[in-house]
Amino acid sequence: MLELPYEEKPVRAVHRPGRDEFLGLVNAARAPFKVTGSMDQWELCHALSRLDSPAEQCDFMAQLAKEDQVHFTVVPPEQKGILGLNDKLQQNFSFKSRQTSFPDFIQLAKQYVADPARGTLYLQSTPIAQLNDKLGALDLFQGFHPRTKPRFWIGTGRQFVSLHNDPLRNIIAVFTGRKRVIMFPPEELPNLYPAPFDVRVGGVIQSLVNAYDPDLEKFPAFKKALERVQVAVVNPGEFLYMPPLWWHAVEGEGFNVGLNCWFQDEGPSNVLETLYVPAETLMLSLNSQDIAPARRKALYAQFMQVLGGANAARPSGKLEAQVAREAKKIKATLDGTPLVEDQKNLWKRWVDAFAAQYIFRLDNNPFPSLPEREFPDMIKRFQHYRKRGRLKRVIHRIRTLFRPQRRGRIDNHGIVP
Repeated sequence: MLELPYEEKPVRAVHRPGRDEFLGLVNAARAPFKVTGSMDQWELCHALSRLDSPAEQCDFMAQLAKEDQVHFTVVPPEQKGILGLNDKLQQNFSFKSRQTSFPDFIQLAKQYVADPARGTLYLQSTPIAQLNDKLGALDLFQGFHPRTKPRFWIGTGRQFVSLHNDPLRNIIAVFTGRKRVIMFPPEELPNLYPAPFDVRVGGVIQSLVNAYDPDLEKFPAFKKALERVQVAVVNPGEFLYMPPLWWHAVEGEGFNVGLNCWFQDEGPSNVLETLYVPAETLMLSLNSQDIAPARRKALYAQFMQVLGGANAARPSGKLEAQVAREAKKIKATLDGTPLVEDQKNLWKRWVDAFAAQYIFRLDNNPFPSLPEREFPDMIKRFQHYRKRGRLKRVIHRIRTLFRPQRRGRIDNHGIVP
């Protein structure tokens, strides 16, 4: 693994928690934690752990899922394994750049493992139903409801998924190789230099900082975020649990095989999805006109007062009335969910950080590493999408992250199709 430019701050590790203990940890999770010892008897873990080399592991994997067609990314050497946004805010990879059978992908991966100078192969976020037969029971997950089928991630080593956050609970499990996950709390948003949030990879908001080799001259506020960084090295047979909205970048080492699964928070599927980009109409209203910084600050204070449940003064103008309405909607959404208090507070902190940065623009330029025109240009793009109906399709793609799949569940019988 690469040497980090800062001291590692490992997450809490819990060994073989019982069902009730795990549920309690999840509900009270203010930070990610790692679980060890709970996957030891999964067939895929057990089989790969008995093989001495990546070549042997590839040969074993090539005998599995022979009927599945998969897509994968070829990362050329000059890209140094980094998958995210380039300097032009364009995605530097494709989830579907190449397609072949699963065994043929593994045989090609074997060649890349043997010759790293060729670059990197990465199969990303791929449901492979036949591999589920090689998993095992995990009583911890009884009663949890995943939003997606289990998704496999297989890399040839030294691939780096850029810093981003997901609006869902997440687990990352490893069968062979290692993954290192660098994480920051949701409210570190202003220190992580997010890209315009209509420019996404996989429907989620991206940071412009390379967490594994940060340019601290270009991104000076990242130093402040590092004060709250947490790092998890996930070894074979372990999995990492992340609460919603935690920023994370993922490094794969060696021939690495793992899976992830996103879980919904409690309650109806469409309740919290609107809070990932909250009060969108208000954001467009406030940023389509010239409003003095002092008034923005006062409107933000009013917004947070209503969101916190305090009795706000009677709105004195049109914008003040809109601010009150939007804050009440968000408060009603949070109050109406069956989330435990710690989880509600997590979402409140996200809304607070998002509102300060993008809705009320307390620091004036929400994208300090980009030209000042970038934010007003993004607002214009949103307005254009709304007029043309395209924003509905963007929202639909985001909501697919939250929509339960008809197939795929995790229960006391294991991860099954």
